[in-house]
Amino acid sequence: MPKNFCINERDPETITDKEYLKAFAEGPCNPTLVLPGLLSTKLVVTIDCEELRSKNPRIFRECGWNACQKSWYHVRKLNKKK
Repeated sequence: MPKNFCINERDPETITDKEYLKAFAEGPCNPTLVLPGLLSTKLVVTIDCEELRSKNPRIFRECGWNACQKSWYHVRKLNKKK
């Protein structure tokens, strides 16, 4: 790797701090910033409660569940949509 590779081989002793930062930003070592969620989609997970309870009861209990029925709020909300 050439000397001062990240600042396009410029001599840091002969440039100002502002020029150094600009050279670094324009150079090959410029970090690429990825913003998670900017172009992503939403992950939706659907769990078959009965299957989870029968095939993996330990995980079912550890999640704090004790039954596979909807709460009164969800039942009421579904009935209103009909």
